[in-house]
Amino acid sequence: LLNKGKTTLRKVARIEEVNRIIEVLNSIGVKTRWLDGSDLEIVPPPRLRLEDMDIAAAKRTRTVIMFLGPLLHQYDDFKLPFAGGCNLGKRTVEPHLSGLRHFGMNVTAETDYYHANGCQFWRSNDFIDGAWRYGDGKYNYGCGVVAKYYHHPQC
Repeated sequence: LLNKGKTTLRKVARIEEVNRIIEVLNSIGVKTRWLDGSDLEIVPPPRLRLEDMDIAAAKRTRTVIMFLGPLLHQYDDFKLPFAGGCNLGKRTVEPHLSGLRHFGMNVTAETDYYHANGCQFWRSNDFIDGAWRYGDGKYNYGCGVVAKYYHHPQC
């Protein structure tokens, strides 16, 4: 969801969890198609349409929890259905939520959804062309480990 343009995932398992997340992606405007059996092409729209999300499909998958981080880059405030598939409970999603707090995201578990809001500075100023910018203006083209060590001062 962070990439602009086409992304091709190679050798994706054709399992029910993947089918559900494809349903959710399609419902918010992401175009998907299978290539050569097990490769999956994903093309996000310029702006995701969260208001059109297939809630039933989202509640049947655990993977929807992984949308939280990427959605922070497009939305200041949003709701995401509880991750389903099996009974995850608060404790098993807490590591994800804890990691996202370092990026300025606040997530509250409501009755049947996560309410997320975050710091606009991460979205617009610190993630540029796949690189995280440190406070000194230098860029890290690594995997985002910077979140553990650097919290944006304006959040």
